[in-house]
Amino acid sequence: MTSTVGAYRLCSMNAGIQARRQIAVLALLFLMVMVPACGNNPYPPESNKVIAYTALGEDPRTLDPAQVSDTTSAEILTQIYDALYQNAYLDRPYKVVPALAADYPVKHTFSENVVEKGITKKMTRMEYTFTLRDDIYFQDDPCFPQGKGRRVTALDVVYAIKRLADPAVQSTGYWLVANKIKGIDAFFKKAAAAGKADYSQEIEGLKAVDDRTLRITLTEAFPAFIYVMSMPYTAPVAHEAVEYYNASGRDGFSRHPVGTGAFKLKSWKRQHRIVLERNPNFRAEYYPLTGAPGDAEKGLLDDAGKRLPFLDEVWYSIISTAQPVWLLFLQGYLDTSGVPQDQFDRVVTKNLELSGDFIKKGISLEIASDLDIYYLAFNMRDPVLGKNKYLRQALSLAYDTDLYNEIFMNGRAINAQGPLPPGIFGYDPLLKNPYKTYDLTKAKELLARAGYPDGIDEKTGKQLELTYDIGSDSTRAREVAAFDMRCFEQLGIKMKLQVNTWSQQLERSHKGTFQMFSLGWVADYPDPENFLQLLYGPNAPPNPNSSAFSNPEYDRLYERMKGMEDSPEREAIIHKMVAIVTEECPWIFSFHSPSYVLRHAWYKNGKAHSISGNYKKYIRIDSGARRDYWRHEDKPNLTALICGLVLFAIILAPAVLIKYRRRRR
Repeated sequence: MTSTVGAYRLCSMNAGIQARRQIAVLALLFLMVMVPACGNNPYPPESNKVIAYTALGEDPRTLDPAQVSDTTSAEILTQIYDALYQNAYLDRPYKVVPALAADYPVKHTFSENVVEKGITKKMTRMEYTFTLRDDIYFQDDPCFPQGKGRRVTALDVVYAIKRLADPAVQSTGYWLVANKIKGIDAFFKKAAAAGKADYSQEIEGLKAVDDRTLRITLTEAFPAFIYVMSMPYTAPVAHEAVEYYNASGRDGFSRHPVGTGAFKLKSWKRQHRIVLERNPNFRAEYYPLTGAPGDAEKGLLDDAGKRLPFLDEVWYSIISTAQPVWLLFLQGYLDTSGVPQDQFDRVVTKNLELSGDFIKKGISLEIASDLDIYYLAFNMRDPVLGKNKYLRQALSLAYDTDLYNEIFMNGRAINAQGPLPPGIFGYDPLLKNPYKTYDLTKAKELLARAGYPDGIDEKTGKQLELTYDIGSDSTRAREVAAFDMRCFEQLGIKMKLQVNTWSQQLERSHKGTFQMFSLGWVADYPDPENFLQLLYGPNAPPNPNSSAFSNPEYDRLYERMKGMEDSPEREAIIHKMVAIVTEECPWIFSFHSPSYVLRHAWYKNGKAHSISGNYKKYIRIDSGARRDYWRHEDKPNLTALICGLVLFAIILAPAVLIKYRRRRR
């Protein structure tokens, strides 16, 4: 028989355990109520620094200027490295202005007799002479003696361009100078044969005349070359930095940028945050005195003539999903934001104006046309897709761009008919791509003609299977991939999804180890050549021709077009090139996307740009206005505090009563 005393003790012990559990649960509930009530500022005190807060979807792939090929890496890298020229911040149409260069280059065109296969030809050459400013210094860094940044010379630009032609660097920018700078192809071939480049070897068309004078000779006329000299690929690089950080035991030059820009890297904690800080060695540069029509009325010239930069630091938080970015923006913890798809109707009216609720918060909206193209690329080296034009055409006809636009873009995008976006010379608004109309009947006819009636291989009797690569595991990326694959599955094709990180996606693209994937291109410079080179045969991976498309007639026309000034003749050649790629379908042309940019009132001098650049130096932050917003949006919630205390008391009462009764017994 069980003792009643023992039973009482067991009951008492259980009651005590229950009381403690109740208190633990109560504490958790209390914290859930009280923490939001007391604020959630994710940043430490600013200590009187002027800081811009922004977000990136993932870490940069690299911070080596010879390897940058994606907009995420370029966003960071262009704040650290300056080239000889830069995009004018306010001017439209886009143009380049001197940065590290003292002025625009002196151009000289001449003829030269060249013997090819026993035949003498007269070739037109173009020579550029650049003069560097005399007040340009690299940032302070341990790679230099006593850690003091040294003066930049023309040899640093020569070194940077040679790195593009060094196979060991695995540069994604060699295409910019290949077949252009006289002698650089021979340098590349010799380095490839030897397994490494000899940087002491001279290149005939790349000369440092003296510390401040650089002379570059091109094998042919190429008017867009000044744009090449505005890109981070050609920014001066200190050989000391490459040698120091690539030495054994260090984690690489790609993680330790050493530039001449307005900012330098302060810290980089992967998957969390990148912090840039003001570069004290930055040259004397000033905010533009003039801008595009309407800029003065928008306040974009209020800081005209003031010395740059205005910011002490720029903080980039790495946030992979859209919802946290949006919430942080609404709370004022991010200065700018795009408009999430699921928030579009709440933010933007039917007249494409900002809704009243956001205007009351002091938020502004800018809508700008981007120079971009988004597309689905087929791997032309793939034995299934690359050799079967009818299969590619069938897939293009099965793709419903208009439905995609409605579902994922809120109807904002422009249905792309070819590789050129509106605003670029040669764009034809009347172009109607015969394989861009959503037409399943015609798609199935072409699929049968391709040898796959109803998706079945005529030769094997098996269902055709294709692999679709994506460069993110985010919900959005998977939703887009699911839509894309469903379009093709309507034809009876089996689709397989391959999920990569963005870095893995770029690597697979460069190596050609994929069948199809979605990609976008944002202009490096405002010339049609920058888009048409994406399909130029010699630019195959690791260069930007991700599809490895190769067509002799297209390549011949490209080589004629690239050296021409804008003219009716050039336009006619461009239209022939576009006709070739629309027929061959190396891509499914998807859309051109306008940008919708939201900014808080304290974020001054913001202006949308299609082209990556060193724009953070122009931004000014009214820190006081931001702190006021924080206090208003993030002030302690008294109602939540009172409710939390009442809830605490209600739940605590039984636990206290049990403990009291136990003590009395």
